[in-house]
Order: sequence, then structure tokens, then C-alpha cells
Amino acid sequence: MSIRDASRSIKFVFLDGSIAIPLVLTLLSPSKFTFGCLFVVSIILFLLGRRGMNLQMLSRKVRSVIIGKTRNIRPPWREN
Repeated sequence: MSIRDASRSIKFVFLDGSIAIPLVLTLLSPSKFTFGCLFVVSIILFLLGRRGMNLQMLSRKVRSVIIGKTRNIRPPWREN
């Protein structure tokens, strides 16, 4: 008997589960633009999955790059 690990992300075929939103939009309104968006999003999610990342990890990485190495407790405009 196999128990599913609840912390794993949902997979849709071989892609991340977040591909479902652009897929539903493409099915509701099929056009070249939505097919293009679906293709671009699926390629991005596929490449992130190959690197072992998901959207949450990517957003944390981008946030840490923006913040930088030093973190100030007080903003620069509050010197006291």
C-alpha cells in the first residue's frame, strides 16, 4: 500500500500543476495568443521542473536577489 506524500506538488502529465490555469483559458478561448501563452508558460514550468524548482521557489529566489546580501532592520529614512 502506497501513501502519497502530501508535500509533493501536483503533476499534470509531466508539467507542474500550475499549468492548469493557462490550459483552461486556452480551452475556453482558443486563439493564437492563448496558444502562444500556453506554450511559453509550459516551457518555463518544464525548465523550472528540470532544475528542481517550482514557482514558489522561483519567487523566493528572485526576492532574495532583489534584497541582496545585507538586510537593514530600519529603513534609511528612519535614522533614530
